[in-house]
Amino acid sequence: MKEYIVNRENYHNFKNSGGKVKGLYELGKQGFLVPEWFGISPDIFYDNIMEDISSSNDKNEIIKLIEEFSFREGSSMIQEAVKKLETADYYAVRSSARAEDSEKFSFAGQLDSFLYVKKEDIEFYIKKVWKSMFSDHIYEYAKNNNIDIKYELPFVIIQRMIDSESAGVAFSKNPVNGNDEAVISAVYGLGSSLVNGEVSGDTYVVNTETGKILEKQINDKEIMHILDKEHGFGIVTVAVNTKIRSFQVLKDEDIIKIAETVKEAEEKSGSPRDIEWGIEKGKIYILQSRPVTALEKNLKKEREVIWDNSNIVESYSNITLPLTFSFVRSVYSKVYEQFSLLMGVDKKTIRNYLPVFNCMLGYLNSRIYYNLLNWYRLLVLFPGFKANRKFMEQMMGVKEELPEEVEKSIKDSGNIGRFLSRIRLAKTFLGFGINFLLIDIKVRKFKNLLNNTLENRNTEEMSEYELYNYYTELENKLLYNWQTPILNDFYTMISFGILKNKIQKYKLDTKDGILHNELIVHEAEIISVEPSKYIEKMAEIVRSEGMTKNIQDIKSFEKSVFENEKFRVIFDEYMEKYGDRSIAELKLESPTLYENPELLLKTVFETAKNEKRVRNDSFTDLKNKEKEVFQKLGGKFIKKYRFKNALRLARKHTALRENLRYERTRVYGRVRRIFLRMGELFEEKNIIESKKDIFYLEKDEIFALINGTSVYPDLKKTVDLRKEKIEKDKQKESLPDRLKTFGVLSSDFEYISLDKDENINAEMRKGTGCCKGVVRGKVQVVRNPNETVIEKDSIIVAHSTDPGWVMVFPLAKGLIVEKGSLLSHSAIVARELGIPAVVAVNKVTEWLKDGDTVELDGSTGVIRKLEV
Repeated sequence: MKEYIVNRENYHNFKNSGGKVKGLYELGKQGFLVPEWFGISPDIFYDNIMEDISSSNDKNEIIKLIEEFSFREGSSMIQEAVKKLETADYYAVRSSARAEDSEKFSFAGQLDSFLYVKKEDIEFYIKKVWKSMFSDHIYEYAKNNNIDIKYELPFVIIQRMIDSESAGVAFSKNPVNGNDEAVISAVYGLGSSLVNGEVSGDTYVVNTETGKILEKQINDKEIMHILDKEHGFGIVTVAVNTKIRSFQVLKDEDIIKIAETVKEAEEKSGSPRDIEWGIEKGKIYILQSRPVTALEKNLKKEREVIWDNSNIVESYSNITLPLTFSFVRSVYSKVYEQFSLLMGVDKKTIRNYLPVFNCMLGYLNSRIYYNLLNWYRLLVLFPGFKANRKFMEQMMGVKEELPEEVEKSIKDSGNIGRFLSRIRLAKTFLGFGINFLLIDIKVRKFKNLLNNTLENRNTEEMSEYELYNYYTELENKLLYNWQTPILNDFYTMISFGILKNKIQKYKLDTKDGILHNELIVHEAEIISVEPSKYIEKMAEIVRSEGMTKNIQDIKSFEKSVFENEKFRVIFDEYMEKYGDRSIAELKLESPTLYENPELLLKTVFETAKNEKRVRNDSFTDLKNKEKEVFQKLGGKFIKKYRFKNALRLARKHTALRENLRYERTRVYGRVRRIFLRMGELFEEKNIIESKKDIFYLEKDEIFALINGTSVYPDLKKTVDLRKEKIEKDKQKESLPDRLKTFGVLSSDFEYISLDKDENINAEMRKGTGCCKGVVRGKVQVVRNPNETVIEKDSIIVAHSTDPGWVMVFPLAKGLIVEKGSLLSHSAIVARELGIPAVVAVNKVTEWLKDGDTVELDGSTGVIRKLEV
């Protein structure tokens, strides 16, 4: 008797059994968990009808024959095949057409499938599958894809029905960009709700090399498909329980298992795969497997870049104008090139690395980001990449580690150009060691050079060309000799990381993991703390003289205090030392205190209205904590020595880092004066409308005009276009803190957010604790201290802070910052002032509003919203 039933044992006896039959056969052969199945050849129809329809062009005639067809002897074959399947109450009936799911085309979803079919109804639904082959949309699809499907019936698959708790599809390669990433979509119940487009399921992206989950998009899943229990067969749409509809469908371990399964299917089949899967009683079944045909035929791999603003947002938050970016970008390029030379990197490698040095930063929607991959590439040039990478991520406040495959590609590219010989490696180590020993001498020389270069020069009397020459002088003398601060940053990064490692290795920490924060307070003062002392001196004069009485506004206060000689002396001394400071002081467009001292006066006024605050005794706490640590080490003298040395170096380089940041502020202040004076001269000559329009131009555009090399000297139009773009960028939704882009970045570039949506708890958030202490109080969300009257003893909440915020810190009872790291300015100054502080709190400026009452624990980093 002729065979009509195809299964695992006789698969090779049949020709053209279709893509799904082939897929199920191969999956079973390869050892995957597949529901038991068999297929029915359409010959069971052709061989048992009287008419010869092989040349028929009348699809209606064929449909009528199908409806009237009786399986006769074939029924017993089908029932016998059903018995051989696992015991099941229901079955799935699907098509497997010759052209369906081929290597060239995907017919997925074109033919009808039927779920929860009872045994006695199988023959009825086989015929329904056959009839679906003649639907109008099938022929339209075939026509559009030049497929000749003729008038032929498909094979039909009968499969044990999996009663899925969750189901979906998975791709072994990312269908969007072709990356080696498994992309998984999941819904509750059957996968039909996802395939039909009724539900936007969860999407998970998994690195198939490392097994790490890269992205999760959790959607609201309002409905699901399940067995229609009322009728006893078929499917019905029901609402998902509101308690779980917005929850993650799959456990992380199941996400990883499915990713591993689809990747294994690709490896065993030799081509990217698209599978349908379902989970029943904890077991993951593959229901179908197809080749991925949706990938672009000639997918061109675009350059991928990962951008991150974790740390740089502290200096350049929100919109930054073009002059600042062009200046800062050139600074980073020159400084790190010189730093690499100083560390013993050979000149040939430096030349090869120029594309890296020139692109340490990016300008996305008028905001500055780190080109994170280039920072890692830079780190490859130096010894100990693996350890230093961790230290760099910690210093920069980078939350997510670099994907391992990206790390490998970076290391490989660096190794080719850098570590060709042990001699070069030794040279780098030698440069690292010598400079480490000489850092104190280098810091003294650097400060002397800076003081001599910044000696009083009257920019107000300079011409454009003299200003250009002065800028070039600053650049040559300082920017090409800025290696010392960068060296110290590098040593800070390493020494702080070593301290943390020692604490963990020697098991000295508490369960909260905060010992390194408590020990890093400095015995010697750092320069960033000095402004708070001056502010308190001025406030004390105001208090003692009673100058806050009957004061109506800041202008009347200013007039009153400037008439006081004692106040004026302290104020002038402050301005001489810190007049270049301002909020967002590293943006050239930011007015300094020299130009507008109002923020300083407001801070003094608010401070003077209250009694002098008793500062936390950080030094006594520090000594007690040190004593406790050394008691734990007991008689382990070598460990004591190593730990004491690690602590000393971490404190030393952290303090140096903060003090050298102040020197940077002085240089930026001078550069601002140079360009602002250029703006005044350009305004006088009607080159630009206003002197402040100079900040909308790039540095080289300004210099090209001065030197007669400009190809487009109409700077007014350039400024107008830049202003228009920046206004549009202000209206755009903020970019993620971490994102991936592809290829050339035009005006409306596409990107993938790499942010992780953490801290969704409505009553509690956790960040990085920076300074111990538990405080309760009302929150004041501060976007810009220049535009806000900060109330004394409020808990300040900010998106980011910069060195200019040091003026307002003394007003704070506590500090919560959305951005930052343990080594950011806000963390260091808060520790020195003894202000409980937490940084790196995800979306805290959205979570907290003015007037909210919170409890802040500066040790654990936990913030709780309290009921009033």
